[in-house]
Amino acid sequence: MKKQHLLDIYSERIGNYNKELNRRKRQRNLITLFKLLAFAGILYPFYLFVSATYTEMLYLSIGSVVMFIVLNIIDNRVVSSINLFKALIRCNKTEINYLYNDYTDLDKGDRYIDANHNYTSDLDIFGDESVFQAINRTVTYRGADKLAGFLSNPSVTENSITDRQKAVCELTDHLEWCHMFRATGAVNSISEFDDGVIDKWQNDKHTSDSPLIRYMLYMFNTLTPIVLLGVIFSFVSIHIFIFLFLIQLFIVVLFLRRVNKLHRDLDSFVKSVGNYYNLIKQINEKEFKSDQLKQIKSKLFETTNTLSAFYQLKKLLGAFDQRGNILVAFLFNGLFMRDIHTMLRLNRWKEKYLDKINNWIDQVSSIDALISMANYRYNHPEFCVPEISDNAIIKAESLGHPLLRSDNLVTNNFSVESVNNIFIVTGANMAGKSTFLRAVGVNMVLALSGNVVSAKTFEFKPISIFSSMRTTDNLAKGRSYFHAELLRLKQLIDESKKGQPLFVILDEMLKGTNSKDKLNGSIKFLKRILDLPLSGLVATHDLSIGKLSDEYPDNFTNVCFEIEHVEDNIVYDYKLKSGVSKTMNASILMEKMGLL
Repeated sequence: MKKQHLLDIYSERIGNYNKELNRRKRQRNLITLFKLLAFAGILYPFYLFVSATYTEMLYLSIGSVVMFIVLNIIDNRVVSSINLFKALIRCNKTEINYLYNDYTDLDKGDRYIDANHNYTSDLDIFGDESVFQAINRTVTYRGADKLAGFLSNPSVTENSITDRQKAVCELTDHLEWCHMFRATGAVNSISEFDDGVIDKWQNDKHTSDSPLIRYMLYMFNTLTPIVLLGVIFSFVSIHIFIFLFLIQLFIVVLFLRRVNKLHRDLDSFVKSVGNYYNLIKQINEKEFKSDQLKQIKSKLFETTNTLSAFYQLKKLLGAFDQRGNILVAFLFNGLFMRDIHTMLRLNRWKEKYLDKINNWIDQVSSIDALISMANYRYNHPEFCVPEISDNAIIKAESLGHPLLRSDNLVTNNFSVESVNNIFIVTGANMAGKSTFLRAVGVNMVLALSGNVVSAKTFEFKPISIFSSMRTTDNLAKGRSYFHAELLRLKQLIDESKKGQPLFVILDEMLKGTNSKDKLNGSIKFLKRILDLPLSGLVATHDLSIGKLSDEYPDNFTNVCFEIEHVEDNIVYDYKLKSGVSKTMNASILMEKMGLL
């Protein structure tokens, strides 16, 4: 599938969604007209009933109330569908922008940046134009956290990686469903979930739970409909009904501050949790085949009817939000003290389901993260699915950096056969050393996290990764650049001593000291790490380090990136070659820039 074909698919979907969007807008215009007529049908007949005591007008007014409520329900559904189609259009436009290398609207994941992490800062996992930004399409905060965890703490267990690959593969074949999930999450915006709110809920005791209030509700809710029937059949005075109506409004007013406080305190929680309902509904309606997806769905529904629980919470959220509707608030609070009932219903829901929420959200977030990975896989049909190897640490054909544009991408074959195989990479400035190191590292991270990789074929052994490429000083802590380098290398040693194999990527060690000291220190350090269970890549400008392959031919291998001087120009081919580099370009580049 070529890039243009993907662009055509997304453009066609946008066109279809726009047609549906316009149809829904026409429907809503018609419903709005009928709502206005129904509202008039409530007020005018009721006025005639009160002023002239026309009983028939009361029936008409009540019928108009019912009609208004029905139209309001239909209108809400149409509005939801309008918002959904708008979100679907935005979703497809996002993918078109991405294919044109426009990351503007995509989350950078800056909150996950950690300079002390084993590799994420060096390999552009988070931040501007990062791996996370390319993959992430999550619609929940915990989904983004899950995806960030896949990339920063990838699994080194074979079954975990292959199960995730299968789940992503299945979702890739159902991308329209994935986009519907994303659009649903966008419409029902899910705010950051605060576990502390749950604790507060569990500890708070509302006086609205008292038996006295429940008794008062039952009494008035029994008496009011009886009186209303008496008014309709003309054996009870309308004034008694109005008196009861006003008494109930007065009681609700007494609770108004308490209700408002409860609404404010719980609004963010109810919305963030309640909005998961539509996502869970989609998961419930989807049949999965892969083990991981079936397991996630099972955890959502194995102990309770999660959909029913979230539907109840969604209705409670709607009940709270409808307090802003003056007609609803006045009419239903006067008839049966609706606000107080809503408070009690919310307390009952909390007692029954509160301790299950974390598990529900965790399962939805897992699906959310996997959908992002499926979307990434769909957008890159030229990438391959990595295969776990019993032999080589990494064996790749046509390996490229996944963040580079395909029209400028130069690929290389590369393999590391076993632990204690270390490749010394030399080459001129800007010849491609650092880009190659990052290409290897990023694709390893993608492979370990269950994503596709930028290669024709890719075999790998699950292994932890460590890099040292962008060490910086810290003046506030009194840490020099050289000291920071030493701390990073010590971190590498400490990590490798844990006993698990480690794939190491080092770019120009000990830059913070003089050339002779740098060379001696680098050679001694590389000899030192031969005793540790690690392999990897070391880029350097010190060509003498290449002599280690003479002393340790089974451990060190020299590869390089060469350049070609053509008259006054420098030609870069960015192709990996065997041996130590024989060409340099610093002075030539300085001359071309007028520095010499």
